[in-house]
Amino acid sequence: MFFLSSYATQVVPCLRNYFRRLNMG
Repeated sequence: MFFLSSYATQVVPCLRNYFRRLNMG
């Protein structure tokens, strides 16, 4: 359960940045 939370904290910012680039593009 802990590795899922640590994984999410690393992946979520990347996904948000990715979608932000899509919105700008």
